[in-house]
Amino acid sequence: MKFLLIALSFFASIANAHEDHMLADNVHIAYHIVFWTLVASIVLTFVYRYLQRKKKK
Repeated sequence: MKFLLIALSFFASIANAHEDHMLADNVHIAYHIVFWTLVASIVLTFVYRYLQRKKKK
């Protein structure tokens, strides 16, 4: 539960951290593509490791 709270507060602070009006449209889109690709890769890594650990047991 503690991890979930920390993760949610981290993503909430990231969402407020970047200023949309400070970035050009192309840079802003690229930022979001990189960000969501990173998030997806982290989630997929955790899912893969969880399934591997579950498979070993």
